[in-house]
Amino acid sequence: MNQLINSKYFKWIVLLIELILYALLFIYKKVIDFDIISHVLMIIIIFANLYYLFFKSFKKIKFKRKELLLLLLINLAISFFVSGKVLFLTNNVMDISFGSMFFYLLVNVFVFPFVYNLVYLLDSAQIIDNKKEERDSKKFAIKIFFITFISWLVVCLIFYPGNITSDTVDIISQAKGDFVINNAHPALFTIAIRMLLHLWNNIFVIVLSNVLFFSFVLAHIYRYLYEQKVNTKFLYLSLIFFLLSINNLSMITMAWKDLPFTIAMLWLTFESYKITKQKGEYFKNTWNIVFFCISMTLTYYLRYNGMFPFLIMILYLLFITFKYKEKVRIIITMVLCIFSIWFVKGPVYDYYEVSKSDGISGGAASFAAKGLGALIYYDGDLSSEDLEVISQLADLDDLKEFYYAYSIDTYSFQDIKFNEGIEKLGVAKIYEMYIKQFFKNPKIIIRDRLDGSNLLWSFDTPSQGFNYKYDSGVIYPNWVDDIKGFERNKGSAYFPKSNIFKTGVEIYQKGVNKIILLDSFFWRGGMILSILLVLLYLIIIRKIPIMPATYPTLISVLFWFALLNHQSYRYLWFLYVNTFFLIIFALLEKKKSKQ
Repeated sequence: MNQLINSKYFKWIVLLIELILYALLFIYKKVIDFDIISHVLMIIIIFANLYYLFFKSFKKIKFKRKELLLLLLINLAISFFVSGKVLFLTNNVMDISFGSMFFYLLVNVFVFPFVYNLVYLLDSAQIIDNKKEERDSKKFAIKIFFITFISWLVVCLIFYPGNITSDTVDIISQAKGDFVINNAHPALFTIAIRMLLHLWNNIFVIVLSNVLFFSFVLAHIYRYLYEQKVNTKFLYLSLIFFLLSINNLSMITMAWKDLPFTIAMLWLTFESYKITKQKGEYFKNTWNIVFFCISMTLTYYLRYNGMFPFLIMILYLLFITFKYKEKVRIIITMVLCIFSIWFVKGPVYDYYEVSKSDGISGGAASFAAKGLGALIYYDGDLSSEDLEVISQLADLDDLKEFYYAYSIDTYSFQDIKFNEGIEKLGVAKIYEMYIKQFFKNPKIIIRDRLDGSNLLWSFDTPSQGFNYKYDSGVIYPNWVDDIKGFERNKGSAYFPKSNIFKTGVEIYQKGVNKIILLDSFFWRGGMILSILLVLLYLIIIRKIPIMPATYPTLISVLFWFALLNHQSYRYLWFLYVNTFFLIIFALLEKKKSKQ
């Protein structure tokens, strides 16, 4: 076997097979519709990948049978992320034909060497600095803080006063007292903006506060990594890459809730990692408890889906009360987290006279209601009773005409009384009908859900229309006229003005966007989710004890798979940010787990 693997003829045959598969899948079948530059980059990557496979990873990495089976299952998932849209979700409701399965098998063969090498790369990477030296972690943290703050402050000044969405306009109107504060958007964020605008009546104060918050959290994390003897050059290089990633540069200019939510999620992930590393000792430090409670509360309140990371971490704390000796302090931490939720929802909301929103139209049942609309669009097998129930959402002809696979908004924004229909039918009845149709018309329901969460799992952008990848950041949003009108009414700047530096950053972003391979890495969930799956595989087979640190990210991913209805990257930014640092945490703990 080793003689065959080391044979130069075998290596050339494998290379030829990979190139033929690439031509079939990416040029003929177009499972991802690459541009010329991406094709050239991919050919170079194929050569490099196979060189690495035969001269490095294949000689050193060994798998047990169960480990190899798990890796093949992950390979199946990643291959679907690469090709699932084109092979199974283009023409028919769910095209599971011999031809589509044949090409899917070829994708698995093509992808496997990449997955194999990624496992080896993560498994062999070394970030610990074994040199014995005195380290001033406080001084290092201050450096990280100012590098982050100054770098991103420059970008935010270029886009002064900041990029805003139509939702930001609504929130600012509430914060300024034009409307009653409503928790249709997280009211705590609106209250925070009201306080900030009292300090400085300029939306740049929102952007500035986000940069300060992010700089603090990154300095907090990097100080810890520095204390754990992580190589200093690696820390600086990773920070520079993170700061200059175009998606991060775009998002940091936004005056919107997704920024502090993502920062809070990262903070919670880091504190969860420290718990797994320090075990019961973590709770002996009062500051740790304070930081954990703050990150939990912010995660819960800055997006409604933040309740899921909050709940899973409460369950985790409950579990470790039976495991560690510091039971009283762990219970106190749980009580403080729950108390903070009650305190904000109770006294704080009452003081600011927050108007309660049931959230039905915007969230609780909208994904299921859209799925019922898909049944009409795809001519599902429906009885007269089924049609009578669904018709309460809206006229059946309207449901068919305005159905859009990637967003609920085409229903919500049309004058067909769809939101009123959701409230009329009720959450319980909608869920009941949705579950019934899952078993009666599974292909339609699954198709609609996969389309609805496409931005999360797919490598490529669907060809059937714009799906809001770039509706925020340095490229102007679609609602320019609305924001300029709001700006005129308020008598102050709410929209970035053109300048030479702004043009330079936009050229950088547009250049990345045009190269589909880079676009997939920075703006699509599929590639990052694939890396996260490989990382989880390594955590499992190497028994790296950081799994609880992945819980906030994993539960949020599951939430978006189930409920995502609007294809906006800013909803999923946490996946990119958290995965980036989970890799570093895993690499740090990997060596100790091997020992």
